[in-house]
Amino acid sequence: MRDHGRRGERLRLLISWVRLRGAVPLILATFPLLAGITQADYIFNIVFFIVLTSALAQGTTLTRVARWLGLEAPAADVPPSEIRLMPAQDVLEVKLEENLQAIGKRIVDLELPPTCSLPWSEEVTRR
Repeated sequence: MRDHGRRGERLRLLISWVRLRGAVPLILATFPLLAGITQADYIFNIVFFIVLTSALAQGTTLTRVARWLGLEAPAADVPPSEIRLMPAQDVLEVKLEENLQAIGKRIVDLELPPTCSLPWSEEVTRR
């Protein structure tokens, strides 16, 4: 039970290291801009730079901090991606008139040629 408590403490430390830190300062830095205060853009730029710098510091040190806290997980054996990249092709956009028979049909029912590929689907099942 005591070991679980220590792991919980280390996990809390890791979460506090990677938590979202820049949203509130950036939102607060927009208030002077909206109020029209002189040099408000200067204030916003400083806040933005600080938030960006801290985000870069957190991102680049995350693995080291996790390792230091003993929370680094072993690398998972992930199979290679099954997404196939398609070569660059011409894109054809078609506007359908209201009286066409294709209106209201599912894409798989349109009897598209086998060489037709649709950008939002990996494969169209043909019947």
